[in-house]
This record gives sequence, C-alpha cells and structure tokens, in this order.
Amino acid sequence: MTKANKSINIFVDVDDTFVRSYGMKRIPITASINHLKNIKKEGAILYCWSTGGADYARQSAEEFGIANLFTAFLPKPQIMIDDQSIQNWKKLIQVHPLSCSNKTLENYQSELAACRRIPLKSLFCITVMIIVKAIIINELVD
Repeated sequence: MTKANKSINIFVDVDDTFVRSYGMKRIPITASINHLKNIKKEGAILYCWSTGGADYARQSAEEFGIANLFTAFLPKPQIMIDDQSIQNWKKLIQVHPLSCSNKTLENYQSELAACRRIPLKSLFCITVMIIVKAIIINELVD
C-alpha cells in the first residue's frame, strides 16, 4: 500500500452483494468476491454487515470462504447518533456491486478526495465510509 492509497474503511453488505439467494440455494457473486479480495490486498479495511445481523454476516462470509477478509462483522445500523446528517458527510461514496469489479482502492481514494457532499439514498451495496469510531468500537465490544 502506498501513501497515495491510504487505507479506507469499506462496509460490505451480504445479500445481493457477494451472495445471491434463489429459494434455498445461495450462489456466490464471484465478481464481488474477487473485488473484495483485490481491494483487501491493496490495503482496504473491510467490515461485513447485514440487516440480518452480525452473526448472519459472519456465517455468510464463512460459507463462501472470505471471513478472513473482514476486520469485523456488524448489523446494519438502524439508528445512528451523529452530529451531522448522513447526507452531509463529506467522505462517503456508494458503489453498486455491479459497477465495482474494475475499481481499485486508488479509484475509491480519488473519489473520496473529490467528494464534498454526496447524498445517500440507500446502503445495499459496497459502502465506502469513514464512520464514527464510537459506533464501531461499541459493536466490536458487544
């Protein structure tokens, strides 16, 4: 990892990001999994989260052999206590899993450097965020 590629925190959803479910069958989304492996090698700090909860996120990552890529497993937030509205966060981008296969950590770093204020409408894909450390620490301690 170079100084230009300063590590960034990337929050990765489970369903329809690295696994697709058809009935009872769960199918890996290979392009997303390969992308996660690549950006991890480049120095990304990855967190896996899901509305299904931290245990579901961990079990899903283990099922597809990628649990070692993640620093922690978290439930997706339902309430965030922060002094700024998420729409006003200065360093936040959202990337749809179908558009990420050719991106590098350097691409993300450039996008973050260029962004000032990007509205956030949903978090169903790979989400790049610099988040309030207290929230993460609280989840890791529990």
